[in-house]
Amino acid sequence: MKKNLLRTAALAFAFGVTSPAAFASLVTSPVGPIGPTFCNLRAMWDNPTENDSLPQLFTRDLWYGSSAAADCFGPLPGSDDDLRVNAIGWGTGFLMVARDIVRGSGDDVKNTVFGLEWDLDADQGSFGDWNLRGQDRNGTSPNNLGDRFDFIGVIRAGNAWGAYFFPARVFSGEEDGEFTVRLTNPNNHVLKLTHLSWYARPAVPENHIPEPTPLALAGVGLLALGLTRRKWD
Repeated sequence: MKKNLLRTAALAFAFGVTSPAAFASLVTSPVGPIGPTFCNLRAMWDNPTENDSLPQLFTRDLWYGSSAAADCFGPLPGSDDDLRVNAIGWGTGFLMVARDIVRGSGDDVKNTVFGLEWDLDADQGSFGDWNLRGQDRNGTSPNNLGDRFDFIGVIRAGNAWGAYFFPARVFSGEEDGEFTVRLTNPNNHVLKLTHLSWYARPAVPENHIPEPTPLALAGVGLLALGLTRRKWD
């Protein structure tokens, strides 16, 4: 129990929960902490359920080929970028490789990083398919098609987003999968996908999922405290 409270305090600090009433709601909520958290951390709380009023995320919301995410984190307000994704706690060195904007304004992102030129397409709606492609642009120099990458996929809907971790996945030039949006508006209606982003880094040898610790969560908080709070659409 003491360990759980310590992690709860870290979550509260990380996302600017400063009032006693707000902190108490984190501790006593029967459905888990109110606010962003790791999927694997949320499993420690009593009575987790998919049918409560909180916009909880699940590892099976995003698939890379035939495998669901190893972990996820969120939801978070605003939008994702390199800085925010690298502050989550799954390590650093991630760069956005591609983004497909399916709703709203803005330009798609197609970056050439890690020796590959990346492109991404996603369906419109609250669920659907996505397709990630890459072309080798540096010959025999690393990285090459067939190498392993650590990936983070981001589902953004309305003015909130969640991140999904895929460690040490082989990328051979094209991969696809499925997504499901869990985020809802104030009327509890599921939102439609705004954009899908993919971040990557060359896989770390003998990679493993870092345990979400209070220190890691507090590190995210240093970034989150500087963000402007906005209401979701």
